Amino acid sequence: MEAKRLPSFLIDDLERHRERQRAVFVQRGMSQPQLICASSAGTPIRPDNLRSRLIAACKQAGIKPHEDGRPWGIHELRHTAATHMLGARIPMQIVSRTLGHSSINVTIDVYSHFTDQDSEMVAESMNAIYGGKKRQ
Repeated sequence: MEAKRLPSFLIDDLERHRERQRAVFVQRGMSQPQLICASSAGTPIRPDNLRSRLIAACKQAGIKPHEDGRPWGIHELRHTAATHMLGARIPMQIVSRTLGHSSINVTIDVYSHFTDQDSEMVAESMNAIYGGKKRQ
């Protein structure tokens, strides 16, 4: 598996989390788990507990639920991150690798609405460049 670079703010947050986690486990007389995000017993977090932790983390971060009151899910947050990357004009190939998609075609299938926006951007750019010129 190739190493992925994380944003520095995320590395800082994970290091602070690891220190808090270490302190809790030392206080309990337990050895430090090998997992960054572990249960109180140092084991992997069960999916139902992960969901409740995500809901609490979103609330703490000020991320409001959907308009109908449903909380955000992990895959929705992943989709939001991908959408923000594409909106920031990060190339589709890089977004695809970051998401771990098996092929760029998977990314294109899911995020093809961005390629539609790109074609609008191209049309606007071409109008700006060539639209004001007289036709022969």
